[in-house]
Amino acid sequence: MSMKYFFSTPNESVCCNLFHVRIQSKDTCAETAEKEKELGKCYESNVKVTIPQKEVNVVPDYKIVLDLEHPREYISSPGFPNENYPSDIQIIYDIEINIPDEIKQKSNRILLTFEMFVIEESPFCTNDGLEIADSSGQVRVYCGAQVGRTILSESSKLQIRFITNSDISSRGYSILVEMYNTQCSQLFKDVNTGTFSSPNFPGRYYADDLCVWKIEAPEGKVIRVKFEETFDIRAHEPLCVQDYLAVSLTGDFNTHVKRYCHGTRPSAIVSSGNSMLFAFRTDCCFEGKGFKASFAIIESDEVVTTPPPEPKPQICACGEENIQEVERIMGGKTVDPPNRYPWVVALVKKKNKVDDYFCGGALISRLYVLTASHCIERENASNIRVALGAHDSDNGPEPVAVSNFILHPKYYRRTYLNDIALVKLQEPATLSETVRVICLPTSPEFTAPNDTAVVAGWGWHRFQQGKSYKQLQELELPILSHPTCVSKYGGVIQETNLCAGGLKDKDACSGDSGGPLFGKYGGQWYSVGVVSWGMNCGLEGYPGVYTRVSEYLDWIADEIKDSPPCDDEVEIQPPVKPNLDNCGIPNENDEGRIAGGVETDPVEFPWMAMIVYNRTIVGTGALISPYYVLTVASIFDNWMEWYPEILDVFLGKHKVSAREATSRKFDVQAVYHHKQYGKPTPYNNDLALLKLKQPAGSEYRPICLPRSDAWYPPGLSLTTAGWGRISERGPGSDVLLKANLNVWSEEECDKRYPGWFTEQMMCAYKEGTDTCEGDNGAPLMRFYYGRYYLAGVSSWASDDGCATKGAPRVFSAAHPNLQWISSTTGLDVM
Repeated sequence: MSMKYFFSTPNESVCCNLFHVRIQSKDTCAETAEKEKELGKCYESNVKVTIPQKEVNVVPDYKIVLDLEHPREYISSPGFPNENYPSDIQIIYDIEINIPDEIKQKSNRILLTFEMFVIEESPFCTNDGLEIADSSGQVRVYCGAQVGRTILSESSKLQIRFITNSDISSRGYSILVEMYNTQCSQLFKDVNTGTFSSPNFPGRYYADDLCVWKIEAPEGKVIRVKFEETFDIRAHEPLCVQDYLAVSLTGDFNTHVKRYCHGTRPSAIVSSGNSMLFAFRTDCCFEGKGFKASFAIIESDEVVTTPPPEPKPQICACGEENIQEVERIMGGKTVDPPNRYPWVVALVKKKNKVDDYFCGGALISRLYVLTASHCIERENASNIRVALGAHDSDNGPEPVAVSNFILHPKYYRRTYLNDIALVKLQEPATLSETVRVICLPTSPEFTAPNDTAVVAGWGWHRFQQGKSYKQLQELELPILSHPTCVSKYGGVIQETNLCAGGLKDKDACSGDSGGPLFGKYGGQWYSVGVVSWGMNCGLEGYPGVYTRVSEYLDWIADEIKDSPPCDDEVEIQPPVKPNLDNCGIPNENDEGRIAGGVETDPVEFPWMAMIVYNRTIVGTGALISPYYVLTVASIFDNWMEWYPEILDVFLGKHKVSAREATSRKFDVQAVYHHKQYGKPTPYNNDLALLKLKQPAGSEYRPICLPRSDAWYPPGLSLTTAGWGRISERGPGSDVLLKANLNVWSEEECDKRYPGWFTEQMMCAYKEGTDTCEGDNGAPLMRFYYGRYYLAGVSSWASDDGCATKGAPRVFSAAHPNLQWISSTTGLDVM
């Protein structure tokens, strides 16, 4: 059966534009554009192109019919994902919807989602390209990296043509094709609030459905979205590939996309700009109750980034190279001297009876090698060996045997999500000058944009030439920011990825996969990335994509527990974890802007403690364990320490004047002042601990304690909360208020309060915002990777009163006093 297609023929001219539209004529771009402008057919924007066409009878290679039983299909380039697409091919797809007329109004359009799309880029896609046309005469042509792009047809039919020439080829594409539900989708614009939900909520949602909601706010404002308690999106696997809610914080599914599924309700979400996009997609089975969300347009908040903490060595003598710094695998140099980086290993298999170094890795313990999942997902462990201390593949050490592979449980091969794995050796490696382990990061905040890192491997000289280096190569690359990475590759880039490079002819290449990207900090080398994928090799403007090691510290630590210690018996340390498993998790992750503050959500901060004497609020505190509340000593008269029974502590309180089901009163068993309180200055070591007579229940979660080496750079935005006065002479607040304050440097604080400020203190300020009387002891909190950590408690301020211009609030810092807290409470500290 032949179909009528609407693609341009090779002798036609088309509108010349900047959005990857193929020029099919022999005319130059300028001549073509001029001709089309004269005909009135050219366009100014780069959204759509209408092309004068001839109907060409073509027999499609693939005919795809979407119906109620098969509402979605995948199409992919030949060889995907294991091989690059071939040269000089043409593939045509014919796609249409075939459903009864009575429901066609609901699903009469086709949605394409580019889950992976990396095609050779050229001006106007004149080399390789994917043409998409519908019966309205609209044609778009795509090439380059377009991962995450979504395209919605104007009608119920689409034709797609994939054409390549004899030049280089790339990874190719995997595209989800599905029916689009126009009934449940909606655009919210010019409204301040609204709601949206899965179809039939709170009843069970429908199978094989797709709903899209877009929210647009005025320029300069952002969108806050909250979800109701019921959140039931069924998924019988961990990747949220079947039923899920996808959220783009930028209003574009090419960037900042996160998927939610299972029964875990998202915390409040705030957009990155003035628009957000939501897509709810279901498959054939396991319908749940779905979700309901409400949104509000709010003022935008400033975002302050935190420089990475100074890392510390993790494994015995890890990350030590064999020479001092010298001049710094395509476009790189041979590692000199050999074994300079003794943690770099090669994964080896027999090819034509010769050892083939087919992927790289890094030795992270005596028993485990860190590599990429895509290197070993199709391999048998019994056929793979590891070359430790290798340099020259023709004259390398005898590779050692492998026990088994451990792929990340959420590895998704279509998009290389969680592309990380461990190779377990049969016998522990013997460490030497040529065989050493590399350090693992100690914190998710490890690398920063513009840092440089080294990648090393035996990969190909140039993409597709198939010739690998015999000797280990190294190359120094710049680390790019996450937004820059997303701008190159779109929505496939997640927080678990890291981008480096983008320089012409300088990149990791085929054969380097799984190898380490490592950076030097404090004289030692740390593994920061695992070579995963990229756009060809060394293509200018397109960086290499790496799996970010710091995002997988928990998983690595759990998997390598059986690794023996090093010869000096310094055991592998687990990554940094909170001091308590359930600490610091808010009931709503909602950012707010106390004097100048805003009301919190009820029990938003379940560790907030109201301290009461004789029915009067004397201060605020923070629950740090089921039995202990941390506050400041300055709120107590001396005799109160001897009569703790006169004090009451309320947890779960929001509104002072109301009886609340969430609130409970606790008796105080003891008050412990810091032993050095008031020495040498009046407010130095202004800390106290209240011990409760009964432990707080699980509904009152404690806040996490910080690390002893915690650092709060100037400008960092921290949150505080309390029931104190709204203004200097005003009444106390009837509801719990919160506010954001910015950290000042120690030098600025000392200059503002000479002779009073000490290293046991920290200060923070934001004009018009402060804590006031009644807020003494209020926690200063840092939100970090889903949890709040206690930075300090409110102690004192300027004699001129609260919220005085240029006068920061002073807090008693928590991290210098962890040993006192631990010795008093028995809590573990970091």
